[in-house]
Amino acid sequence: MGFGILFIGYFLLLNFAYQGYTDAICAVLTLYGLYKLSGINKGFRYSAVVSVGFLALGIASLVITVGHAFGLFKIPDALYTVISCIRYLVVGATSVLMLHGMRDVLREVGLKPLSYKCEQLIYMTYPIYGAGAVFELLGLTGWLGAKVMAFLSVFLIVANLTLIVLTLINIYSCYMRICMPNQREMTEKESKFGFVNAFRKHEMEKQKEYSEYRIEQQRKRNERKARKKK
Repeated sequence: MGFGILFIGYFLLLNFAYQGYTDAICAVLTLYGLYKLSGINKGFRYSAVVSVGFLALGIASLVITVGHAFGLFKIPDALYTVISCIRYLVVGATSVLMLHGMRDVLREVGLKPLSYKCEQLIYMTYPIYGAGAVFELLGLTGWLGAKVMAFLSVFLIVANLTLIVLTLINIYSCYMRICMPNQREMTEKESKFGFVNAFRKHEMEKQKEYSEYRIEQQRKRNERKARKKK
C-alpha cells in the first residue's frame, strides 16, 4: 500500500553523518510511499506535496556535497546553515502531515491506541524540528557560545533520533496491522490441525476486508468533501 516504501525512505533520515548523500534517496522513497497513500486522506496527500520540496532540497544538497568533495566549487558555511534550517522545516512539515494521515486512517480501521501514539508524535515533532531550525539560525549569527552550541547540538541530535525511531515504529505498526494480513497468511507456519489453519485464514481475510472497507469509506468521504468545496 505504501507504508513499506515509506518506512524505508523515512529510515534514511537516521543518517546524520552523510545526509547530504542520502537525502535525495530518502526524499524519493518517502515521496513515492506518500504518493501511494495519498488517495486515503488529505494528510498523506498534503505530506506528499511538501515532500516534493524535500526532494528538491535533497538533490541540491547532493550536488553541493559532491561538488565540494571533488573541489569543483566552494560553498560558504552560511549556505550550509541555511540549507540545514530549511531542511528542518521541510522534513518537520512532511512528518507532521504524514502523522496526521496515519492518525486518521488508524482511527478509521479501529486502531485507536496507535492513532493516539501518532497524536503524541505530532506534538513532539513541532518543538523538536522547530528548535532545530532556530538552532541553525542561532549558529549563523554566532550569538551563543561554543559550549552552549555544542550542548544544544548533542541534545537536538538525541531528540531527533528518538523522534525518528518512534515514528518508524508507528509506520511499521501501520504496515503490519493494515497491510500485512494476506502476507502473514503466506508466511505463517501451518498448524497440524486443519481447523486451526481454517480459523486463521478466516480471521485474516476478515481483518483484511474490514481494513480495506474502512479505508475505502474514508476515501469516498474525502471525495465527497472535495466535490462540495468545488
